[in-house]
Amino acid sequence: MAIIHRWGGLPDTPWWRVIAQSGGQLVEQTTHQIDLLRYLVGEVEEVHAYYALRTLNGVEYLDVPNVYALTLKFENSTIGALSVPVVLREKGVGIAVL
Repeated sequence: MAIIHRWGGLPDTPWWRVIAQSGGQLVEQTTHQIDLLRYLVGEVEEVHAYYALRTLNGVEYLDVPNVYALTLKFENSTIGALSVPVVLREKGVGIAVL
């Protein structure tokens, strides 16, 4: 099993907060963690994802979902999991690869 948790803060750029302009956390930043899993484990065969805008209430123009949970099934039958919350109001990122 491969697991990645990426905890991040809200980027300063206003365009990032609008999903039509940035694609959101998954498109803009989490692609790097998915690429890392693909490099370490292999190609992804199946994906299940849940996401929502749950925190950071009151942030102007924010329509990007900021909590994500993904499960991945790889071609070699390995199971992977990603959690990708953008919940920190300060800059910074924490990444754990297990």
